[in-house]
Amino acid sequence: MRKPAWKRAATGVAALALGAGAFTAVPAAAAETNLTVLTFTDFHGRITNLDFFATLDAERTKAGADNTAVLSVGDNVGATLFESSILDDDPTIDMLNAIGVDASSVGNHEFDKGWADLRDDIAPSSQYPHTSANITGTEAALKPYVLMEKNGVKVAYIGATTADLPSLVSPAGLTGLTVTDPVAAVNKVADQLTDGNTTNGEADVIIAGYHEGHSDAITTGTSPKVDLVLNGHSHEVYAQTIGGTRAVVQAGSYGANLGRIDLGYDQATDTVTVKSAKVLDPKNGFTTATGYTSPAFAAAKSISEKAVEQSAIEGAAVVANATGDFSRGGIGVDSDPVTPGIQGKEDRGDESTMSNLVADMFADYLSDVTGKNVIGVQNPGGTRADLLAGEVTYKEAAGILPFANTLKTTDITGAQFKTMLEQQWQRDAAGATPSRPFLALSLSDNVSWTFDESRPEGDRVTSVTIDGKPLDPAATYTVGSGNFLIEGGDNFRVLTQGRNTTDTGWTDLDAWTAWLKQQKTITPSYAKRGVSVTGSTALVQQQASTLRVGVNPAKAVANGSLDMTSLGSPANQTLTATIDGVKVGTATVVDGVASIDITVSPSVKQGDRYLVLRAQDSGTTVTVPVEVSPRGGHDNGNGKSQGLAKGKTA
Repeated sequence: MRKPAWKRAATGVAALALGAGAFTAVPAAAAETNLTVLTFTDFHGRITNLDFFATLDAERTKAGADNTAVLSVGDNVGATLFESSILDDDPTIDMLNAIGVDASSVGNHEFDKGWADLRDDIAPSSQYPHTSANITGTEAALKPYVLMEKNGVKVAYIGATTADLPSLVSPAGLTGLTVTDPVAAVNKVADQLTDGNTTNGEADVIIAGYHEGHSDAITTGTSPKVDLVLNGHSHEVYAQTIGGTRAVVQAGSYGANLGRIDLGYDQATDTVTVKSAKVLDPKNGFTTATGYTSPAFAAAKSISEKAVEQSAIEGAAVVANATGDFSRGGIGVDSDPVTPGIQGKEDRGDESTMSNLVADMFADYLSDVTGKNVIGVQNPGGTRADLLAGEVTYKEAAGILPFANTLKTTDITGAQFKTMLEQQWQRDAAGATPSRPFLALSLSDNVSWTFDESRPEGDRVTSVTIDGKPLDPAATYTVGSGNFLIEGGDNFRVLTQGRNTTDTGWTDLDAWTAWLKQQKTITPSYAKRGVSVTGSTALVQQQASTLRVGVNPAKAVANGSLDMTSLGSPANQTLTATIDGVKVGTATVVDGVASIDITVSPSVKQGDRYLVLRAQDSGTTVTVPVEVSPRGGHDNGNGKSQGLAKGKTA
């Protein structure tokens, strides 16, 4: 039975630093056996990152292959690059096989296509075992731990999967499985591996690989019989001690980092010494692929090159046809050519035909997947390319959404939805204004909104209309986007307050291309969702009231013009205003701005009404709540006596 005592050479909490050793140790005793653990997590199919593979192989060679364990903490597949996802992630698994992974915890993305896919495809294709102690009902395909021998030492790797798994993947994909508490499951296995009963497995060194981020429950709740804790899932980078007892390491994501932990095992005393723990990155310890050679690396490199070549063939497949150009904001207004057929410089402060199309896709696709009425939201930086009229290839579609984000939904209140729109006027976590002071969100076409930038920060959004109805601050709305935005990226922090947040398990690219194939033909819409509207919305029958619709972009932070700045966007010529279908005003639009006189006839009902503003030729339509009062303040017929309305502003 192993002794839970530790030989410690350093105490205290180590700084979280890339490439910095978290421990400084005394020289190893002669009886100690050296062991090295190389760890990575959340690789997500970054198969073109050859420096990672070179570094892993080089570090194992330095430490000695016989006494080195290469351990993944999960999410090897899922949310992968185009070159891997288009080939069903086979290149990712093949490269990890070639480079020599010893074992892997199971992450949530291993379940993206359900347990059957993990059991029947991913696991059999992998030459390394997958492990998760807290998922039961998996029969023999998923072990709670893996035993391996390194330099004569029995090393156990206990995997554990995030307890949030049921909310991160489709419930249908977990049929027959039960997800339990990961810490309790790990501790149970650790007890088993140290109980002296050889029939149920015994280990000299125990490593726990939690596909879960840093938490007190893990760092302090994990049994002292566990010699090393590895984390994943949260894409963080650290090598530290918690309470001065044990190394806790997470090696980032996407192969951008590699954790290295050097251990010493004393067989005489059955104790473990942590000599050093660090996280390598390209600036601190990485080996470049250029010029590096070894049989394992050469095999991995060959797989990567073949995947890139094959994906190029797959990428040529036509997925849709575009009847017009789609581009990001700003692309259509600058005369300086950037690429053939595309002009201008991207402006993330403008709505665009390209990002609005992505938002529409989010709404359609996620509504179908979830059964909810989902509002699509896209941040401008998430849209990375443009589409010209004509055939749309798979590769071109992939260039629009290259980050392999997973699609998520979350439920927010109407008040929080308004706050999301307010946060387009940017503030970072410290309250400072970033280099881009305004980031224009694109919304699905069931949403329109108005704003007045002259109002105080946090109160600039003056109206929001969803599915033809005014926003209810107390109601619940489901929004959907890539995980970057739903997790508060680009300073849209209010989205982290959402409830019932769900990871669909689909990447944006997979959803995007499936949606394009379903659409077959896509046509750009030049209708803006958000427009600047200023002036009084207190209207009096037979008395003109002037609203200013649109604003010169050069005179504002937010581009509230009626005109888009995408390729092919028409310059609006006229603006028409109606209430209950009755025309109450028209105006000429010049450079995206119109001053429109609203005159309400007696035929229009009094009280709270909705003014609809529609621009031609773009089709931009916004709805503004107004209050209609009778001239002279006589009874309005509903028992209320009204005089001149107070000066509400849009």
